[in-house]
Amino acid sequence: MVNLGPRRQAGRGSAWLAVGALLLAATLLAAIAVAFLDGSRERFDGRQGATGPRRETPGTRAGAAVGAPGGLDEHDPAASRRGWYRTASAPQSPERSPSVVALASARRYAERRRGSVSFAIVDTEGRTSGKDARRPFRSASVVKAMLLVAYLDAIDRQGRSLTGDEQSLLEAMVTESDNAAASAVAAEVGEGGVRAVARRAGMRGFAPSAAWGNSTITAADQARFFLKIDRLVPRGHRAFARRVLAGVVDWQRWGIPQQVPSAWKVFFKGGWRPTPAGELVHQVALLEAGRRRLALAVLTAANPSHEYGVRTLEGIAARLVDEPPEARDGAIRRLTSRP
Repeated sequence: MVNLGPRRQAGRGSAWLAVGALLLAATLLAAIAVAFLDGSRERFDGRQGATGPRRETPGTRAGAAVGAPGGLDEHDPAASRRGWYRTASAPQSPERSPSVVALASARRYAERRRGSVSFAIVDTEGRTSGKDARRPFRSASVVKAMLLVAYLDAIDRQGRSLTGDEQSLLEAMVTESDNAAASAVAAEVGEGGVRAVARRAGMRGFAPSAAWGNSTITAADQARFFLKIDRLVPRGHRAFARRVLAGVVDWQRWGIPQQVPSAWKVFFKGGWRPTPAGELVHQVALLEAGRRRLALAVLTAANPSHEYGVRTLEGIAARLVDEPPEARDGAIRRLTSRP
């Protein structure tokens, strides 16, 4: 008779060893899975801001999420090559204006337009975005806002007030874009006075010209200049500067002012002239609504007509500047409170 007892015992031992190995493997797999899920959850929460701000890098910013390369840092060589521009900044708040979607829409619109189109906007959180924002353009009459600041600064250093004739000269230069008045102001302040304004404003791409309309400007410089213009103008002359920049004559209030909702106050200067390549049409504006401030510069060249350039300005402004939330909320309250 064959004895099977030891074999059965050996078989039982092997089976228990196999079960133990399987349990150990399952435990290890479960631990790995938990660690992976925790890491993924932490990364996801970081994107949503639940674990605090995360340093953004190209390719992970909100702009890339909607198919807009606008999330690239201004110092990124790839961003510079593609013409997209955005300063590094903290995560945006829901109240930021313009939104990432609005910026992407404006960029797509600019790319479809004929000629050369550049724009820069300083948003309500102080960040600068745009398209080809450092491309150089001839200034035309846009530089008259810088001449205004330079002249007021010179008067302040003399420790005196503007005379009636000086007020009329500066008003004509800005509100009517009078070229003779601009030439008289430029002769007084000189290239050194305009350079000083550019330096105080932190401009990187500005170069003055003996013929003031041929000065070199960029949209990024001009947008930041208009955002700071109250601080750049001496305190005693700020009310005058704001009045003339808000008082541009009706027949020059095309472009950005036509697309800004009524809740925004507009302080701006335009520039336009024919060139061998086509029409040059620019505008730069400071926009205020309560405590909210935006600065927008749109520079265009080689337009097939002046009207075409104006429509480009309006199309970009319409996509970037919307009704402030407080104005929308007020309108809703007024509508819902009616009997």
